[in-house]
Formats: sequence, C-alpha cells, structure tokens
Amino acid sequence: MKKWMLIFSLIYSTTSMAKVEEFITPRVEGLRMDACLYWAKDCEGVAATKWCSINGYEKAIYWDMDIGIGRKEPTKMLIDKKICSTEGCSAFSTIVCYSKYP
Repeated sequence: MKKWMLIFSLIYSTTSMAKVEEFITPRVEGLRMDACLYWAKDCEGVAATKWCSINGYEKAIYWDMDIGIGRKEPTKMLIDKKICSTEGCSAFSTIVCYSKYP
C-alpha cells in the first residue's frame, strides 16, 4: 500500500511542477518582436512557440498582439531579422511560455 502512495505522490509532484513565464512586449535586438518569424510566414502561434523554445520552454500557451503598430513602432522578425515599419506589421504584446518540467 505504501509503495502505491509513494508512486502517486511522485507522479503528482512531477506533474504539478510546470514552469510558466509571461514575457511582456518581447524584443528582438531592441525592437518589438514581429508576429512572424519570416516576412509574412510562420506567424503568431508558430512565432510565439519559437520565442519560448529559444528561452528554454516547450511551447507558447497564450499570446496577445498589438495589431498594425509597425509605422508607430517598428518590429523585428525573430529568425530572419527583417525590420517592418508599415501599418501592416504587428507585434506581440504578451507571450506566455510553458514547460512541463522546470
């Protein structure tokens, strides 16, 4: 009986030790992180998850965007490093990253 309780407590403690972190206005080399990894390609969830991966997490579980801010505040793409400064450019305002294990 004690063996099962020990196994259960180990499983419970392992699954409850998830690591979560919120990144507010993530930046790439000083500029707001663009919503895409490449020009108009691999955007939003793909880009957010790549940010998390680079920062040591498994995936993005939430993100929010500032739509069309490029003219006012230029954005920079995480992978190809292109800068976008038109009204069509959007940036992340928040990315929440998750890992099952810390």
